[in-house]
Amino acid sequence: RGVVGGEQLAGRPEALKAQAVVSRTYALAGRGRHQTFGYQLCDLTHCQLYRGRDDERAESDLAVSATAGEVLRHQGALEPTFFHSACGGATSSPADVFEEPSGQPGVLDLDAAKKPLCGESPNARWRWETTRARLAAGLGVPAEGPAFEVVRSDPQGRVLELKSFGVPLSGTAFQSRVGRALGFEKVKSMKGRASEQGEAVRFEGHGLGHGVGLCQYGARELARQGRDYRAILRHYFPGGTAARAD
Repeated sequence: RGVVGGEQLAGRPEALKAQAVVSRTYALAGRGRHQTFGYQLCDLTHCQLYRGRDDERAESDLAVSATAGEVLRHQGALEPTFFHSACGGATSSPADVFEEPSGQPGVLDLDAAKKPLCGESPNARWRWETTRARLAAGLGVPAEGPAFEVVRSDPQGRVLELKSFGVPLSGTAFQSRVGRALGFEKVKSMKGRASEQGEAVRFEGHGLGHGVGLCQYGARELARQGRDYRAILRHYFPGGTAARAD
């Protein structure tokens, strides 16, 4: 109950139900992520945010009880149910972003006017500027060569591989290293680009998070449009089926 209350905003019951199924599935499918440390899952966004009873509230409790025991399966197996805040108009596949075996595709996440469903997110569009010296220091490399060279992107426009000052990095590794050194949510997503002018490096992008699986702001918009939680899950996890866990 605390995870659902902490991960999904209130106000859209069907979006909360979708989050409940996704979070339950993620917890079951992700058991063992921290087994070498003596526990299964952590309480940070690395796994799922959990701050205890502080995040429990009546609306999210109802979503948990209304979907009690339900998980998402694909061809009988637990679906890898990643989720994030805002995708910027398209999600990406786990295979592309995390290099994990998965048949789950990315999906376009647009409304009838071809605008991102997550357009109400405060991070629908974002900008961040830093200096070459600061970025290089954060990455632990000399400030030599271009600060941000795209090597490979997926069809949704998310950067999967790049070079920063000549150092090859995956998109997720770059975002993580910049976050740890210069502040998380500076580079809010890899659905974006960077430009240089003199010593300044300007990043511009769309969305917040890794962009895989359930888009939380998109789910809220689908719920506003009248979709129930099962339809929301089918949208973000094509071929997946909500069913009771064994």
